[in-house]
Amino acid sequence: MALLILAQALFAIVGFTQIEATVPVLMHDRMAVTLGWVSAVVAANSFALIALQPLLRRRLERLPETVSLAAGPVLWTMAFGCGLGAALAGEAAPATVRYGLLLAFAVIFAAGELMYSSAFYPLLLRWSGEAAVGRASALASLAWNLGTASGPPIGLFVVANASATGGWLALALGAAAAFTVAAALHPFSGLGSPPATAGRCPPPGR
Repeated sequence: MALLILAQALFAIVGFTQIEATVPVLMHDRMAVTLGWVSAVVAANSFALIALQPLLRRRLERLPETVSLAAGPVLWTMAFGCGLGAALAGEAAPATVRYGLLLAFAVIFAAGELMYSSAFYPLLLRWSGEAAVGRASALASLAWNLGTASGPPIGLFVVANASATGGWLALALGAAAAFTVAAALHPFSGLGSPPATAGRCPPPGR
């Protein structure tokens, strides 16, 4: 349970807050991406969340929750890699290549978000049990709030002190750190039994 709560905080710090706060600044200030395209990338992420849900739902239901949870930061690392590719391509690259990579980042990142939302709360409900579900939910909420409060300043500090490529690389390394914690949960995947009312819950604030 401690690892699961730590994963919750890390997912907020290195994932959800970064696409909302850090990535737009990184694109605009370090890559000279216009505000119109920054908005398009953020919007593409939101629309991808909606479009991918019916496509991925059945596949996600077949996966153990711990596998889905670990797959989320793997996809985020791939998404940040697309951003890194766009930064390396630079302004001299064809617009289709540069902006195509940024849109790919938005879509792949959305897939990672869905991996998280399909797994975290079912695991929380199963491992806490009925007697401790209130306390576990409170701890998860506290971890989320801690992550959303600390994620943006951490990300913006990185952007202010790194190049475009360095910023994307730092984001990818953060997602890799979240993966190591999520992957450590897999040996415990067989613990408990899922309650009959367990559902697939969206992440807070999304």
